[in-house]
Amino acid sequence: MYPEDIAGSIAHAKMLAKQGIIPEEASAKIIAGLEGILADLNSGKLEIDPAAEDIHMFIEETLTDRIGQDGKMLHTARSRNDQVALDIRLYMREENGQIKQLLKDLVAALCDQAEKYKASLMPGYTHLQRA
Repeated sequence: MYPEDIAGSIAHAKMLAKQGIIPEEASAKIIAGLEGILADLNSGKLEIDPAAEDIHMFIEETLTDRIGQDGKMLHTARSRNDQVALDIRLYMREENGQIKQLLKDLVAALCDQAEKYKASLMPGYTHLQRA
């Protein structure tokens, strides 16, 4: 779920700067740092530390290690619950598209089987007894 966490964090950093909560320079450093982390995770150059508390802390700590104290500004005005809720929404939005396609494929396969076996007799059951 790291791509969703990073996407949400980039949006949050942009909002913080736009609202004047953090300096533009800090926001730019945060965004560049997050983009670097995403690229490194995607390429395998960086691996998620299994000892990390969770993916959120891993990304936050990696960001702060890379860009310094400006990385800590990312947590401003955002609770962990907000962060997790957004990550789940973004993840499910992506997964919903895949689930829809899988369901379409299943319906098509069932229709093919129904057409193939439409002349076959099938016993009917009700309450676990033949009808």
